[in-house]
Amino acid sequence: MVTFEERDLLGGWSLAVQRSGVTLGHIRKHADNSGYAYFSGPDNRLSPTMEEGDLALLKKRVELSLR
Repeated sequence: MVTFEERDLLGGWSLAVQRSGVTLGHIRKHADNSGYAYFSGPDNRLSPTMEEGDLALLKKRVELSLR
């Protein structure tokens, strides 16, 4: 089961995407507030894997891709 844990770090707000306590990636808000991006991998902050204007829709897409 994929879970999302909200984090507020020095770099800004993000959601850690986890399965069984292991971080698989992060969702971050675009700097211009135009939407959200998913970055796969625990340390990836440069290359988004998916982007979406709606957070709920992006979370669903991420969940489906990690099944």
